[in-house]
Amino acid sequence: MPTRLSRRRFLATSAAASAALAANSTLLSRLAYAAPAKEDWITLFDGKTLKGWHKNPEKIGHGTGGIWQVEEGAIAGEQDPPGSGNGGILLTDRKFGDFELLIDMKP
Repeated sequence: MPTRLSRRRFLATSAAASAALAANSTLLSRLAYAAPAKEDWITLFDGKTLKGWHKNPEKIGHGTGGIWQVEEGAIAGEQDPPGSGNGGILLTDRKFGDFELLIDMKP
């Protein structure tokens, strides 16, 4: 006799399976290539200030450019004013060509 899953259980199972697959693919992608030597990397963020960064000076679809600050060693951005939908883009002062970006991010 077939077992019937509730929608909630199905979604929970699907989410768990997706998370497991994503974690596995991330691990495999890290193992698939050799990272460049640490001395070849350019650090873009010092963990304390926004030195080397600026808001986009042009008025674009993202509004005012947002509010950018350093919180607990991380770059944090929010809408300006909060809740307005006016976001922004934060750019590095330097221009780069081909690059690999290693980033730790919190939702």
